[in-house]
Amino acid sequence: MLRQLATVWLMICLLLGPTVGSYAQTTTTTLTGFVVDASTGKPMPFANVYVNGSTRGTVTNEQGAYTLTGVPLGTVEIVASFVGYQPQRKLFRLEEGQDNRAHFRLKPSDQTLLAVTVRGNQKKWERHLKQFKRQLLGEPFAGQCLIINSDALSFKEEAGGHLKATASEPIQIENQALGYKIYYDLMYFDATSQKVYFAGTARFEELKPADDRQARRYRRNRMIAYKGSTRHLMASLVDSTYEREGFLVYQENIGVPIARSINNRAMLAGSVSAGTTKGHLQPIQIKQLIQPGKLPFERRLVSPSTLIVFYTYATSNYSPYLDARYAYSEIKLPAGELLMTVDGTVTSPNGMEEYGSLSEDRLSRLLPGDWQPAKTDADPTVAPVVAQGRLMPPDARLGRIAKAFTDKFQNLAPVLYLHTDKPFYATGDRVWLSAYLLDPATNLRPLGETAMHVDLLTPDGKPVHHQWLKVTDGRAAGDFRLSDTLTSGAYRLRAYTDEDNGQHRAAFERMIAVNNLFQTTLSKAETNVTKPLDVQILPEGGRWAIGFPARLGIKIVDTNGKGVLATGRIVTGEGTEVARLTVNALGMGSFMMTPEADKKYYADVLYNNQHQMVLLPPAESSGLLLAADATTDTTQLALTITSTTKAPLDSVYILIQRQGYLVDQRKILLQNGLARVSLPTEALPAGMHQITLYDATARPQAERLVFIPDRLPPIRTLIGLNKSRYQPRERAILNLNLSEDGLPTLAFLSASVTDASQVPDDTAEASIQTHMLLTGELRGRVEQPNSYLKDNSPETRRALDDLLLTQGWRRVSGTPSTELLGGLSVMGRILNPKNQPVAGAQIFLASTVPGQSFVKSAGTDEKGRFRLGGLAIADTVQLMAQLTDHQLKDLPEKEAHFVLEGPDVSWDADTNKVLPNWTALRGQLEAARIRQESDTDLYRDKTAKLLKAVTVKARRFDERPDDIQRRSLHNSADATLVFDEKSPPFANLYEMMRGRVAGVTVTQNPINGSYKVSIRGTGSFVSGTTPLYLIDGMNVQDIDGTGLLPFNPGDIERIEVLKNAATAGIYGVRGGNGVIAFYTKRFRPGQQNNADKKGMKPLQIIGYPTVQREFYVPRYEATEAPSGKVDRRDVLYWKPMMQTDSQGHSQVVFPLSDVVQTLRITVQGVTATGRPVTAVGLLRVQ
Repeated sequence: MLRQLATVWLMICLLLGPTVGSYAQTTTTTLTGFVVDASTGKPMPFANVYVNGSTRGTVTNEQGAYTLTGVPLGTVEIVASFVGYQPQRKLFRLEEGQDNRAHFRLKPSDQTLLAVTVRGNQKKWERHLKQFKRQLLGEPFAGQCLIINSDALSFKEEAGGHLKATASEPIQIENQALGYKIYYDLMYFDATSQKVYFAGTARFEELKPADDRQARRYRRNRMIAYKGSTRHLMASLVDSTYEREGFLVYQENIGVPIARSINNRAMLAGSVSAGTTKGHLQPIQIKQLIQPGKLPFERRLVSPSTLIVFYTYATSNYSPYLDARYAYSEIKLPAGELLMTVDGTVTSPNGMEEYGSLSEDRLSRLLPGDWQPAKTDADPTVAPVVAQGRLMPPDARLGRIAKAFTDKFQNLAPVLYLHTDKPFYATGDRVWLSAYLLDPATNLRPLGETAMHVDLLTPDGKPVHHQWLKVTDGRAAGDFRLSDTLTSGAYRLRAYTDEDNGQHRAAFERMIAVNNLFQTTLSKAETNVTKPLDVQILPEGGRWAIGFPARLGIKIVDTNGKGVLATGRIVTGEGTEVARLTVNALGMGSFMMTPEADKKYYADVLYNNQHQMVLLPPAESSGLLLAADATTDTTQLALTITSTTKAPLDSVYILIQRQGYLVDQRKILLQNGLARVSLPTEALPAGMHQITLYDATARPQAERLVFIPDRLPPIRTLIGLNKSRYQPRERAILNLNLSEDGLPTLAFLSASVTDASQVPDDTAEASIQTHMLLTGELRGRVEQPNSYLKDNSPETRRALDDLLLTQGWRRVSGTPSTELLGGLSVMGRILNPKNQPVAGAQIFLASTVPGQSFVKSAGTDEKGRFRLGGLAIADTVQLMAQLTDHQLKDLPEKEAHFVLEGPDVSWDADTNKVLPNWTALRGQLEAARIRQESDTDLYRDKTAKLLKAVTVKARRFDERPDDIQRRSLHNSADATLVFDEKSPPFANLYEMMRGRVAGVTVTQNPINGSYKVSIRGTGSFVSGTTPLYLIDGMNVQDIDGTGLLPFNPGDIERIEVLKNAATAGIYGVRGGNGVIAFYTKRFRPGQQNNADKKGMKPLQIIGYPTVQREFYVPRYEATEAPSGKVDRRDVLYWKPMMQTDSQGHSQVVFPLSDVVQTLRITVQGVTATGRPVTAVGLLRVQ
């Protein structure tokens, strides 16, 4: 649901931003006058007189007179205020040659008496103050703002949940993020939990920075506040740079409806006018929209229709367009126009109304009107240094190259990260997850609800667990148990959304070591003595040319995917050495050489006293070459572009992007086939960047990845306990304090507290910082990723650059608009009897479950694929599916059927099989065994019994149809029943099994009609007797023995029974009591007797869990002495969702175990401004 927040700009008040004069012009004037008491006429000394929303102000002398200098010409609002009096505001039109005088008569304020009012309920007042600060100050800098005189505030609750506030004197707000002290004369404040309306005047005083570091922080935060604001929009419209600044601006044509998808969702594509086709949104004509004002520095924005504004560098929930989830705003001009200055300051809003994202700016983002985004702020680049060649002005071809890129990556999949409670598990343990979903452009948490997939894959890549996580405001939590049927190995935990389907890989993936304590042997790493190494050698930029020196990257890994420290040399086909090979411990390195014509080159790699010859890629005879250096001097990105033709003049184009967003674009003129250009890195955001070189005809010629280090100091996290030493089981209080540049910061965190002796440090996988800056945008696995960001030393920078020479960018395309609808989804394909795709077909899904009833439909593309998104399904829900053609005529099964598929069905397979170092984990393995044996109730089910084996006599079908295999994880069954049109009718699915499957006992309760099913066979580690029911591969919950009653037995053609670990083990703990799989009828070629089913088919969908499992923490009394079982917990506390308060503080409380001596605290998270938080601390407790 869109939250409707509106900001109305009035001539008499300030809402969420000042109505002040322009400060871009150099012409100013002086304003003089008197301030007197309206009731007595006496002069008022020391009254404040200021330009509203600025730092320009003065005070009256003893005679009440003032002189205000530096007042800009044009339309300005002057305010006079005095404590205990109502501020008076006057709007002036100041021009040259006038006698600029203004006198003020102030009336006593009714709020004076409130200053001595005794509060009857202090806690209630503090609660109101907290709400007031949150809604007045807003994100992201509220935590760095301090209201100095909060005692001047009074609150009143009114009907409908309204909170009204008044102040007996100007509110003094010290904004340590922007470096200003604001004196805010509050005129009006009315807020509910969903809306807020407030008005007032603001006078600014600039805070003096303590040092250069703080001054830089002030400048950076001011630009953050400016970007995407109303002033930024207006200034970019005046300069005609709004598209380059990230704005899409349209005029609304209410006579044309919004274009909608087949699911009736609003779509930007199709809604925009193009050529002679009229759309709901008309691209603006800038010369008609922006017109001259009376003064040279004034402009009029003229629009009789509503302006629709998208800011593409941010996301929000306001946008009604499915394919444009950008920050969305509407601007309405009741008077048809407004007056502003060339720097974007609105001077005469004439009742302008803003809705959506632009209306969310609060006081913590408020900048004075006389602040200017100086050149070093708005574009922090110094002039690029050109050693050879020349930088040319952008032309139409560069614009087309940039537009083609932005169109391709218009919609991007989000950044995902999973924080787990630990890196090493034993079967029987539970994996606890904290999930982060972030906007790819800003790394901010997008508001609203969506969903993500979480999978656990075996070392061989087979899925053993899938879970939907419901994401709210960018955060989610989940958990799952590791079955005792799992084998030991390195399992892959991955997270992704449907949007990642275009990338053919998950957005996040990590390894977790899983050990089955019941296995007597562990898998060992394969010896690499006889098996060849994987040696990759790639030239910088992707190509090298004969006769030109080139740098080549080398990567050497063994059969287990781990880098090896090998040596070697580069030789010609005749055996002549031309270069030496040197790699680091991770198998990475680089070398320089110049290839010659008609020669082949080989890498002679020596490892374990064995030589391996690898052919280098052939050098080309002509082309464009790209070299980049961001390591020698981190303040400069040095680019060297070489053309083998050595033409006197030749032009090329450069695009630089980060996470799918262009950050720089250049046209460069080569001189004699060479250009050397250095771009200041201060203009580039931190993280991994892709540089693409295009020739004069706009064809891509070379690509290079470079890393720009974070120039900002990391978020500081202080971790401490309330005591230095504890007794076993004593309650510990863990305090976290986060700060950025010495100021408290608001952050959203997850924390794990483990026993350092039982849980190893998670050094092999990326922290959230490493993932956000580096590995999240790289293709393939990176070994020891955190080592590349451990410092900014030359050695570390060189190692990282060697890594990027052999890596690729993860994103290969943007996300189609059809994939953008969040929530749980159902995906698959509709096929004909020959398993060929059916394009243009429709699938309808209907639910009649109370509280979750809906009917949704989706069409198929040319490949027969469909996706139904935006579903909000809790637990397990039975849906009914119906297929139709494009004319909505029912498709019987003999003509079409559907197959469910996940977004990962066409993804690239991971061929690396990383094996855990069990030898290094020997101590942790023993600790895990002792831990689980000491509390079998927690990790094992003590009621599980080992049953005697029984021989099942039933017809076994070795030939399983292809569609049956696609709908199941298992490959074979212990017993199978097949039904056709000659089979007798059955009352329900339970009766289909009664007495017909050997080893399966079916009984019915004569009182309530429920059924009980049990399977004789081998034992399991789960309680009860109810087997796992599957219908077409989907789990059906049967808690009370009636779960199978809703299904039509006439739709079932096959039942398979799985009883032993060999067949049911693939289903983990869920299949511990056996598995009974039902399969609905499908048409197959050659089965002409199949029943022609035109009705709806049942479909079971597993959605979000309605109840979130709580992490188990034992409860001990404060005076209780340790007794009974020894507490050997390895994870002492897990907090998946945490948030710091306005002081950057958060706290967790938990009891210690009996054996822990040292705690390892691991904190991951992201700040409100999108900066990563990573901290690991060791604390001795016993």
